[in-house]
Amino acid sequence: MAIPRSPCFVLTLELDSHHRLFSAADKELEILRVIYNTVLGNYLKLENQMKRQKEYKRWIRQLKGINRKLARDEENPFLQNELKCVREKLKGLRDQYQLTEYASHAWIKSNRKHFGDRVNAAVSQKTASRA
Repeated sequence: MAIPRSPCFVLTLELDSHHRLFSAADKELEILRVIYNTVLGNYLKLENQMKRQKEYKRWIRQLKGINRKLARDEENPFLQNELKCVREKLKGLRDQYQLTEYASHAWIKSNRKHFGDRVNAAVSQKTASRA
C-alpha cells in the first residue's frame, strides 16, 4: 500500500540585493565549474591510462575469480587473504596513478593560481573532492 503524500508547494521570491553580490557569486561559481571539469577530465584521463595496463586487467580478473569462489565458500581464510592482497595491489596501482582525493587537491593549485586565488582554498578542495 502506498504512503499518502501531502501536497508540496514551492515559493519563489525575487531577491532584492546588490548587483555586485550576484556578479561576484557568478564569477566564483564559474571558476568552480572550471575547476570541477578540470579535475574530472584529469581523473578520467589517468583512470583510462591505468585501465589499459596489463597488471590492472590481471588483478581485476583475479578479483572477479576470488569473489566467485568466495560466493560458494565464504569462510575460506585463504581466499579472504588473497582478496585482501589483490585489493591492496589495486590500491597501490591507484596511488601510483594518483587517483586519490588528495591528489586532486594538488591538481587544482595551478587552476587557482590561474584565476588569481579568487576562490577560497577550502571551497576549491571540496569541489575537487566532489568530482
